[in-house]
Amino acid sequence: MNNEKKRLLWVDTSKGIAILFVVIGHMIPMTSKFSIWFYSFHIPIFFMISGVLIQYSSMTLHNISVKDIIAKKAKALLYPYFVFSLFSVVKIFITDGIKSAGKGVVNTLLFDGIDALWFLPSLFIAELLFLFLKKYTYKKFFIFCLYAVAFVITSIFSYYYAIYGSTSYILKILLKILNEINRTLIGSIFVCIGYYSYAILKKMSSKMLYLCCVFLISMFISFGIFFVFYNIADLHYSIIGNPIVYYVAAIAGSYFVFSFSMLISYIEKYIKYNILTYWGKNSLIIFLTHLNLGITLISKKLSFFNSCQTIQSIVIIMVIETVLVLIINKWFPFLIDYKSACKLFGNCIKKVRGNK
Repeated sequence: MNNEKKRLLWVDTSKGIAILFVVIGHMIPMTSKFSIWFYSFHIPIFFMISGVLIQYSSMTLHNISVKDIIAKKAKALLYPYFVFSLFSVVKIFITDGIKSAGKGVVNTLLFDGIDALWFLPSLFIAELLFLFLKKYTYKKFFIFCLYAVAFVITSIFSYYYAIYGSTSYILKILLKILNEINRTLIGSIFVCIGYYSYAILKKMSSKMLYLCCVFLISMFISFGIFFVFYNIADLHYSIIGNPIVYYVAAIAGSYFVFSFSMLISYIEKYIKYNILTYWGKNSLIIFLTHLNLGITLISKKLSFFNSCQTIQSIVIIMVIETVLVLIINKWFPFLIDYKSACKLFGNCIKKVRGNK
């Protein structure tokens, strides 16, 4: 069986939909009605997918050392984080000067990230936290209790952060660090939810009636919560509003995307090319580049119809990203893949030694 068959296509499609929402979210006001709806789940769904894939991979944690777990996740997430942070710092230095670039370096080292890059260290730590709990905790009940405590703590912090998040400079720095911890804990809760959701999702993917029921129920809950509560959320800044509403909306919205993606996968055998699946397989590249390489700004300058500039910009971004993905995967895989980088630099060192 090849790697393509081993992939869960509905997961790739879900990631493709989610990354499209991420791009749209950076192009339209956060207070717009459409934004408020998908902001409730467009980042949580990535954490949930991470949990799903941990379960799907059947990782035998008790046979893997802590060092190996950290190394594996660091290569997958922190390596591209630091590479594209470097690009971002250079871009900031050219456009805004050394002072702003210095702030970018500090934010990078503190794992706060530049623009969209904040997500990668948060996912890295959120995954490690869950994996360590799974490795050293044998009872599911104990894990649930710990995450219940995390739910309470993060909900309280999110409430007070919204009040005191813009006070004195020293308090800002402290709250900034606490915000990183808080959003990572929230992310880890979603990793846990995704992990234990796998059994349900597996059943959904194999039974059409069950899938259709989940699709309709999750859609009803997701849109129903939006119209009734109008809960504004942005995990980057620990803005979750009503915590109960936030988690229910995030889970319902994620299940809506999962079930929709599974429905697409049923007809995918009749489709030669699914662009959503392609974006999903390469969502990391799109995440890394659409803001940090200035593609969103380029798209605005290339838009020529004032009446629908936002839609044009989003289309232009995704076209550029589609081409950029092809270029990076073919000629510059070392930018995102640690093994490719080691191979490249290893060959370079051999050539240098051979010329001496």
